[in-house]
Amino acid sequence: MTQEQFNKLDKCYFNYSLEDNCIEEVIDARSLLGPYRFDLYGILFYIDQKVKGVTDLSYAKEVYKERTRAMTGFRFSEIGNDEKSSFDDFIKVLDNLITDFQNDNYDYDKTLIPVDKKGEPIDGAHRISCAAYFNKKIKVLRFLEREVLPCDYVYLHHEFLPSDIADTMAIESLKWHDNIFALFLWPKAHKSADKLQKAISLIANETSILYQVEYKLTFEAIKNLMIQLYGHMDWVGSIDDGYANITGKADEVWADNGLVRIVLVQANSCEEVLAIKGKVRDMFGIGLASIHSTDNIRETKMAMNALLNPNSRHHLLNADVTRYKDSYKLFTRFKDIISHGGFDKDEFIIVNGMVLSIYGLRPTLDLDYYCLHASPELRYPSDDEIEEHYDSPSGLCSIPLKDLINDPCNYFVYNEIKFVTLQNILLLKQNRYKVMHLSKDTDDIKLIQSLLSNHNKFAKFISRKQLLLKRKKRVFNEKLRNNVIMISQRLNLYDFLRSIKHLLCK
Repeated sequence: MTQEQFNKLDKCYFNYSLEDNCIEEVIDARSLLGPYRFDLYGILFYIDQKVKGVTDLSYAKEVYKERTRAMTGFRFSEIGNDEKSSFDDFIKVLDNLITDFQNDNYDYDKTLIPVDKKGEPIDGAHRISCAAYFNKKIKVLRFLEREVLPCDYVYLHHEFLPSDIADTMAIESLKWHDNIFALFLWPKAHKSADKLQKAISLIANETSILYQVEYKLTFEAIKNLMIQLYGHMDWVGSIDDGYANITGKADEVWADNGLVRIVLVQANSCEEVLAIKGKVRDMFGIGLASIHSTDNIRETKMAMNALLNPNSRHHLLNADVTRYKDSYKLFTRFKDIISHGGFDKDEFIIVNGMVLSIYGLRPTLDLDYYCLHASPELRYPSDDEIEEHYDSPSGLCSIPLKDLINDPCNYFVYNEIKFVTLQNILLLKQNRYKVMHLSKDTDDIKLIQSLLSNHNKFAKFISRKQLLLKRKKRVFNEKLRNNVIMISQRLNLYDFLRSIKHLLCK
């Protein structure tokens, strides 16, 4: 490494040396994204929310903050970087970087981003994320004889990254790759803990695991999930018969434990995933009842938006989606119009009565929606039941349109389409009733309140408190350990005590 290259490296925990064998390269920043640096998706989520103009960035900041807390050992500081000694400093630096990239003012020649011999990032997470988001190339310095440990989902879990934040980061990761597949280990696969663990090990050995998480679902939730996974196939039936064959399929995979393990993998092809799935099925010996996999990134996105978004999961657990068949057909027609018209589904959100109908609370005769960009050409002349709203939703539910459509706190996803959450529909109807005193609003308010509960918020609160206690315990133990080492070294007892410890641990 030359002195000039050395001067372009940020000084961090990594001890660089002029003796290091390095080569300088120009690469696409997006090539550095992957399972090895799962933490980058937390930064990308924040960048995406900010660039899209979301007004209330509180959740985006929470995701980025928890990611940064885990990556800095709960300290919000970087060794050798005086610019970052608090979370506010991190936000300020990131915001400035985003502005520089947006205005094409970033100086690519000013710094080098270090990567190890495998091309995995050593430092420069924020520069990598910004460059990847804006699809830029970056200059890296590859250390040919060094290798860094992964900052993958396992590492972040060990550092107490909250599971709901990790789920959001997993959804974000799907925007940046087209070769992510989802494997579902069904409840019957959980009846043998030994085989389940062997299956996970097999998957890990055969491919790269990006993320995995486990949820306890009800039988009805699995049915609702399967309607989305298999609904396009002829064998499941149709909405007219309530997708009659889905019940049998759900029963095939069901066990009283209700556990579903989701494993996201990065693979070279669908065929590679199918081969892994075949080996897992052979291992369990129960045929199709053990595991399912998605065939492409579209299916993966659909399934993960249904499972990893807590609002979507609430819908899975509580909805009777086939109860009002005419309303469901109207929803399907709306989705077909968007798909056949080549519109971006992510820019649409359904509001009002159809939200209640897709929950199975009451039928609706029309479908109201918002779109980020006015689209009067969307409607066909025969579709008078489908109406786009051009007024601002903030007048009723106090949420700007960009926030409503882009912030995952404000929507759930069913079958690839966004719906406003029940909480926001409740707020909308309560505010409207104060002005217009419509009796239908009072009826809807009662229906929504009967389904909503503070249980999920309380469970999240308890989970976060438990994580906080674990973090504090680890920090205390680390400080205690460091103090004991320091005192024993001063008393010339360190080597003696260390030898005693090793004898006791044998």
